[in-house]
Amino acid sequence: MSESLSLMYIVPHDPLAPGARLGSSVNTRELAIEMAARGHDVTLVYSYTGNRHQLVDEGVRVFAVPNHAYPCVGGWTANTAVARFLSDIGRTRKGDVIDARGAGLGWAFHRSSPLWHACVFHAVDVGLTEWRSLPLRSRVASAPRYFMSAYNERLSVEVADWIVVDTISVGRELERIYPGASIRWAALPPPIPRSWTPWKGKSYDKSHLLFIGAGPRRDIALFLQALRLLSKQGILVRATVLREERWRFRELASNWGLKVRFASTLPETEMREVLAGSCAFVLPSHREAYCRSVIEAAYHGTPSIVSDLAPVREFVHDGQNGIVIASWDPHDWARAFLLLMQDPDLRNRLGGAAQDMATQNYSAERIGTLTEQGYRDALAGG
Repeated sequence: MSESLSLMYIVPHDPLAPGARLGSSVNTRELAIEMAARGHDVTLVYSYTGNRHQLVDEGVRVFAVPNHAYPCVGGWTANTAVARFLSDIGRTRKGDVIDARGAGLGWAFHRSSPLWHACVFHAVDVGLTEWRSLPLRSRVASAPRYFMSAYNERLSVEVADWIVVDTISVGRELERIYPGASIRWAALPPPIPRSWTPWKGKSYDKSHLLFIGAGPRRDIALFLQALRLLSKQGILVRATVLREERWRFRELASNWGLKVRFASTLPETEMREVLAGSCAFVLPSHREAYCRSVIEAAYHGTPSIVSDLAPVREFVHDGQNGIVIASWDPHDWARAFLLLMQDPDLRNRLGGAAQDMATQNYSAERIGTLTEQGYRDALAGG
């Protein structure tokens, strides 16, 4: 085994919370576990609105830094608290690599960077680009948070020796937004959890569809309208909708008589069961930097029906391992739903191809090897 590294990960949100599915937090947790399994000394730090320290069984030290004022991404007191904590650690031991997962703690990352030999920034998305993609009303409401995120993102880009992005599209967008920065980046998607194995069950519910929300950028209204069109034709269709907290859509589904189950989160076992047992995962989205759920569904043999977005097309190839729809007409989405529901051979062919791509390209071993080599190159200044 190569000489072990001392790695420090920082992330805004709690990566250990039951049912946690926020992309940067989940991806950090899985990468930290993978690096610990490879024999590296791994510490994970996140900003928390209370005071607790935790350990995880996989050999990762986890510290929750108290922060009572701003639990949101980009909160100034969160950055200050984490920066102070990292500075205290740095006075007792100097690590090899500090790795910031997302821009939420960019100021803390920037302030603490001199304490580590190499600085790595995992860019989850490009903040201003995501903000501009929101509907006008949401853009106005969320402007302070996104502008703070953009500020933290710039600090992270400026200090990083190496930048890791989930997709090629995000890397190119960083080059466009920060043309003056000397950016050296690589596209490495987050790994599938090491503990997972491909789902053994071959059966699925041909009438069930899965939708996972992420705020206004994912069009739950279009999804429900497409379900209603099928319902009006007398076609039995059921759906599970996760992470959609806006109650007006629950009322809308009820008023239309749709068979939709809404839930905030699901236990991992049940979540995997839903991923594997659905006819398709549906992603009508106006903006994605990377969609972990598409990969998770594919890993379980379930194809996705997605919007025509460049980052998503890096994985979903229309007619090969999923369906890509360049339209916001619910009739087009309803037809795609019906196609997979009525053609099990097509559904299984697309799902099988998606599963092959996921297991080959997104395994923890493969992503861990590439990430580890990137850390060593950053330490060598290469």
